[in-house]
Amino acid sequence: MREVIAEVEVSSVNGSKPAVVLVHGWWNSGKIFRSMKRKLEESGYEVFVPNLKPSDARNGIEPLSKKLKLFIEEEVDSKREIALVGFSMGGLISRYYTQELGGHERVVKLFTLASPHRGTLMGWCWWGKGARQMRIGSDFVQMLKDGESKLDGIHVEAWWTPVDTMIVPSFSADWQGQETHCVFVAAHMLIPYSTRVIRGVERALAE
Repeated sequence: MREVIAEVEVSSVNGSKPAVVLVHGWWNSGKIFRSMKRKLEESGYEVFVPNLKPSDARNGIEPLSKKLKLFIEEEVDSKREIALVGFSMGGLISRYYTQELGGHERVVKLFTLASPHRGTLMGWCWWGKGARQMRIGSDFVQMLKDGESKLDGIHVEAWWTPVDTMIVPSFSADWQGQETHCVFVAAHMLIPYSTRVIRGVERALAE
């Protein structure tokens, strides 16, 4: 029996623009992007929203990145350029795919929303390999930092809020060395719904 890589929601709108893949985070599903997906579709983008499992990353972030890679290879035309938008852990999944799994050959734009680029103290509040990898000072966090040169030539933006209670300290989502945007959003889970964030991503996609 063929393994189910990921459940998926796909919209086919305009193949002349980069395909946009929205990558959810820890204990989320693609539904977290419903507002962003709708807005990007209205602007003529083809939007792909995989539901990667297990969403608690109990086996680590790498397997989820590999599922993202397989999903993209199966669902997105191989000739299409890709823009990735990763929320929370989804930003790390997207980074690992781009930096370590050859995604840099297709990805032209990478956006992270409230992603723990320097780790989070909340990584100590849950069991599982993925939670350990998101801890401050973990080998995984350091590996991503060491491999950042593979992102050269890719437009990268990080969005974060100073009142984030899941990314602790909140400035861990401020991706040093990349273009960052600090916006006041009242809660971690509300960032993908923020009108300012959605408009910012849409603006950067159009540039």
